[in-house]
Amino acid sequence: MRTSFFLAAFCLISLSAFSIYTKFDLNRDIIYSLSTTIIIVIKNNVFTIGVDGMEGVYKPFKNKEGVFVDSLVNGSVCKITKNGGYFCTGAGFCPDLGLSLSRSFLNKSDDFDLIKNDLKDFLSKEFEILIEHKRIKDKLEYEQFLKKPYFASLYFCCFQNGIATVYEFDIGFDPQNKILINIQVLKDRTGHGTSITAGETDAIKSLNNSGSFWNNNTILDNITELLRIEIKDKPLMVGDPISIIEIRSKNDYTWFYSGKCNF
Repeated sequence: MRTSFFLAAFCLISLSAFSIYTKFDLNRDIIYSLSTTIIIVIKNNVFTIGVDGMEGVYKPFKNKEGVFVDSLVNGSVCKITKNGGYFCTGAGFCPDLGLSLSRSFLNKSDDFDLIKNDLKDFLSKEFEILIEHKRIKDKLEYEQFLKKPYFASLYFCCFQNGIATVYEFDIGFDPQNKILINIQVLKDRTGHGTSITAGETDAIKSLNNSGSFWNNNTILDNITELLRIEIKDKPLMVGDPISIIEIRSKNDYTWFYSGKCNF
């Protein structure tokens, strides 16, 4: 998770997030790696979500010596999902699988407060399984996860009691190295706008921190610019097609750039 707030002068206080997220096919032991840049803006009770669309798929194959090695194939994917009244995205380790596992809970109620604790408990158990698999298959990266405050974040955007609200699930470890999920509730509390950034954000930190950035141009133009800067800085990790959507209610939304998304 990383959030920043537009103050009266639209000054952003920005904290960066983390980067690569992966998912495991536990049956075939294929690792799919996805990096991403996410920008979510809440202003005037409207969400604008922008993400990149690059997908890197690592598949093991045998070389001529008979040793399994990873082959990287670049592709593209939609990194925003819709389930009923919820618009979702994520960054870090396995967000796509985490969001997929959340669907049955999201379909139960449009009131996220009624399902969030059960969803939290369920995801904690599922990520325990994924992390154990990671510990066995990739101990080095697992140990890197242990050093982070959170190794993944999931974002559930909805209109809770009519108010544009982001529920952020930050997933990390407790002192005993068990899965710990911290839930943050993010809104435009000042009336001047709230920004959330996640994933690969190194190249856009300074721009976000400049007090004048969100004063200039439209939210669409600014999100597009931030995504383009990050794509240029990390072309092997973040890339086209970008997707940007404006959400005014659960059934009223507009794709500015749909990328691979088609809901």
